[in-house]
Amino acid sequence: MVKTHVGPPLREAGFKGSAPTWRLRSPAGDVAIVNLQKSSYNDGDEVNFYVNLAVLPAAWWEYLIDETPQRRPANPVERDGLLRRRLDPPVKFRLRDGWVVGGADDADDGGIVLGEQLEQVAIPELRALLDPGGLAAFVEGDAPGWWVTRRKELALAYAVAGEGMTPRLQRVLDDFDRSPHDPRDAKQAAWLRRR
Repeated sequence: MVKTHVGPPLREAGFKGSAPTWRLRSPAGDVAIVNLQKSSYNDGDEVNFYVNLAVLPAAWWEYLIDETPQRRPANPVERDGLLRRRLDPPVKFRLRDGWVVGGADDADDGGIVLGEQLEQVAIPELRALLDPGGLAAFVEGDAPGWWVTRRKELALAYAVAGEGMTPRLQRVLDDFDRSPHDPRDAKQAAWLRRR
C-alpha cells in the first residue's frame, strides 16, 4: 500500500524520504512533513495507523536546534511541527481517530483512497503553508483544523521571521510583549529578536 499509493504522489510533489516520514523543503528552509504512525490497536486481521501532517518554519527549527541540540535528530520529525494535524480518513477506513485497513483488497482500496487524500487535500494544503505569506495568513486566521503548538503571537512571529527583523515581525513581537505570557515564551521572543 505505501510503496504503491503513498510514496509515489509524495515524491511526485517533491517530498523526499521514505516510509514512515516524507519531507518537503521550501526555498526558504521551511519544512512540511507527512508521517505514517502505526497505532497500538493493530492486530493480525487489520492495520491501524495515523497520517500526521506538520509544518515547521525554518526559524522554529533553528530555535529547537539552538535550545536542545543534543536531543535533535538531523531532520525534523512530525512532533517538532509548529502546526500539526491528522489527515482524517473517510468513514469506510476510520477507526477511532485513525485509518484502518484489513486484508489485501482492503489495503489496496485504502491505499488508493489515501493516495487521493494526499493528492487532493494534504499536499495542496502543505504547499500553501510553505508559501512565504501563506503560513502567516493561516496562523492569523486561527489555523482552522490544525493544532498550533505555540501561542498564536509566537507562531506568527516564527512564520514571518524568515525575512529577518522586518517591521511586521517587530510589531508581532511588540504585541506579544504587551500581552500576558509565560517566561518560557519570553525566552523565545528574545531569541527571535536576536536571530
